[in-house]
Amino acid sequence: MAEFKQPVFHREGYTLILAALVLCGLGSWLVHRFLCGPAWVNGLAYGVLGLILILVLQFFRNPSRLTVADPQRIIAPADGKVVIFE
Repeated sequence: MAEFKQPVFHREGYTLILAALVLCGLGSWLVHRFLCGPAWVNGLAYGVLGLILILVLQFFRNPSRLTVADPQRIIAPADGKVVIFE
């Protein structure tokens, strides 16, 4: 029996991840091409763009979870704590 391999990122996030990659790539090119300041300013701009990309990737990540099949438990599809169940 083949084991199911889940994707690294949620399917719904691929469009936004691609947009973030394109915008950060374009931003990096613009910094390289037009920002003629000290090296630390360029480094700061690259760092901010990299941080934005990392935050977008972190938001849409799909970590693997180990769950125990127990009919007495409710498994929530998100991280955190279930505060109401109707």
